[in-house]
Amino acid sequence: MLNMETIEPKSHSWWWDSHISNENFEWLSKNRQGADQRVKDIKQLLNLIVDGSSSEINPEVYYQKKPELIAHVEEFYCMHHLLAKRYDDLIGELRNNTASLLQTQHKGISDSGSYQVSPLRTPDQKHKSEPAIESELYVSSGGGSSDISLKGGYETSSSSSDSDSESFESLLNKNSFPLVKDDSKGQRQKLLETGKEENVWVAKQEKADETLEVGGDRDPEKLLKSITEYNEELREAKEKVQSSEEEIVRLKSELQKNEPGIVLMGDLMAQPESAQCDIQMKGADLDVERRMVLELQKQVSALKNQVLDSNGIIKTLQKELEITREKHKGAEEPDLSNKKIDCAHQLQDQLESAQKVVSLLEAKLVSEESIVLQLKGQIKRYVVDVSDRDTEIRELKAAFCDAQQNFSLEKSQLQSDIASLSEQQNLLWTSIEEWKLRCKSLENETSRFEAEKKETKSLHEAEQMSWQCDIERLKTEVNERSEQKEVLCKKLDMLKLEYNMLMAEKDGVSAMANTLSAELCCRNDQIREMGHQLSQMHLQHEANKAVLGTIEGARERTNALYLRAEELEKEVDKQRVEISERTEEKREAIRQLCFSLEHYRSRYRELCQAYNELKRYAGLGL
Repeated sequence: MLNMETIEPKSHSWWWDSHISNENFEWLSKNRQGADQRVKDIKQLLNLIVDGSSSEINPEVYYQKKPELIAHVEEFYCMHHLLAKRYDDLIGELRNNTASLLQTQHKGISDSGSYQVSPLRTPDQKHKSEPAIESELYVSSGGGSSDISLKGGYETSSSSSDSDSESFESLLNKNSFPLVKDDSKGQRQKLLETGKEENVWVAKQEKADETLEVGGDRDPEKLLKSITEYNEELREAKEKVQSSEEEIVRLKSELQKNEPGIVLMGDLMAQPESAQCDIQMKGADLDVERRMVLELQKQVSALKNQVLDSNGIIKTLQKELEITREKHKGAEEPDLSNKKIDCAHQLQDQLESAQKVVSLLEAKLVSEESIVLQLKGQIKRYVVDVSDRDTEIRELKAAFCDAQQNFSLEKSQLQSDIASLSEQQNLLWTSIEEWKLRCKSLENETSRFEAEKKETKSLHEAEQMSWQCDIERLKTEVNERSEQKEVLCKKLDMLKLEYNMLMAEKDGVSAMANTLSAELCCRNDQIREMGHQLSQMHLQHEANKAVLGTIEGARERTNALYLRAEELEKEVDKQRVEISERTEEKREAIRQLCFSLEHYRSRYRELCQAYNELKRYAGLGL
């Protein structure tokens, strides 16, 4: 008797005890510490990438730290998903168990006049309770610990919201340097609207709490309605969190799209410096070549003067030689003639040496003039190159100024976005605190209901004498259930026969499908043969034009055959789908029958145990 009465309280106490564990607290604390560490690492990387004094980006550090930053963001995202998943599972279990507890308590209070045995679950209720058990097993196996505590769930929700807001803020800081699209104003408006919705939602929750505190002390139905409303609002909050996660993913994609703009900015910053260095080098070379040209011009002028002087000397020597020759012709004395001859030879030698010097100077002059022309051409090319580089530098400076202006505007916009998002974060924190208070109030309600259940238990113990009449009713129910069991067995046999018939129909349809596929293959062969015939007819078209009508007919027949083949394939697919649906329906019916049989079998065992216990207590009373 006492075992029957304590079945339901033991099950609920087992659920609460199984969800309170030190392992769960350790797991949650480790996850929170890991999330905080990831946030700190991301902030450090952002401080390294963005210079605090000038608020400018260092491209080298950005490309070095980019893989590490992406890895931290992905780890943080995975941890956030794990925490949110466990929080969702815990809320679902809490909702199912609290609803079942309130329903049993309400039945115990309303039926305090006549005792009833602990409520039996129908097969439908069994199906409804199975997902909660599966989710509990899934959480205990996938989460890394064997149980989840209620407090751990609350901490998980707070840590998930904290990590979500911090990851979103880190992504905004990460996106503060690339180009931003034109829809930033729309995003800010959307975030402000969500903040207003949060405020309205908090006000509604406060009103609901007031109504719960005033009129929910003795009315479990109102409490159930308020719990369902809380669950709906929690679902809306989860949808908003999911939308924020999608926003994070979108911002990541925008960051990846705007990476070429960062590369272009780095190139624009590097190009003026390289062009300035090239201009300085070219200017130095140009100065050296100008000095060389001036020196060569001086040498050329000196050589010209030397050539003129040598020409004058040659002319004077030629004149002296002619004079001496004339004097030599008119002279009679041999001594004078010999001297004059020697003097003439000397003059002749001097003339030849002067001519050699003049030829050498003329060759040197020609070479120096060619060098001067080459240097002048190089100077002209260098001047043109310097002018081109000057224009490029002006263009790059203008582009760099435009990029700096755009960057400053985008930075101001992002700072305003960050401020609005921080406000949203504060609102979310306040909503989380409200949820914590509501959960604590629900815990108090559950404890109060447990106390009331103990009181009803004492009342049920005082009404043991009224159970004798229930024994007869239970016997009749056992007989009825046995008859229902026989009927269900007969139905199960009929369903098995129908299943076998359906399998036979399936085999027939599969055979029909095979025949249709074989017919389709034959038709395809015929189509290929007709195509071969068509090719032959095309070859004979020039010789016999009368065959064109037959070719058109063959084409129409081939098209009709193709259409027929497609229709047959569609019919085969439809029949296969119908067969699969029919078989699945039969399997589901058999599964439902098995569940119902198991339910009635367990109920029959419980009734037998109750009957034996009542019989034993009756014997002890006698």
